[in-house]
Amino acid sequence: MKKAAFFALKQGSYFINMPWRNFIDKAALEEVLNTGHIAGAALDVGQAPDQMPTPSLAVTSERNHNAPYGSTNPTID
Repeated sequence: MKKAAFFALKQGSYFINMPWRNFIDKAALEEVLNTGHIAGAALDVGQAPDQMPTPSLAVTSERNHNAPYGSTNPTID
């Protein structure tokens, strides 16, 4: 997903990335988050060997949720 596609999203939208492939432009996602055009992002996996999202995306915004494939939250019933 490229910059133009991110900015084509309705303002206030949330971006949820769940595929096992890397198809997003990370710099474009950072930009669209930093401008406030989208309300937040949830990232499932990254390209790193441990499947963690790109570190800069993990800390770009308090509105991000990062949950690598197979992660769980024991506080959720």
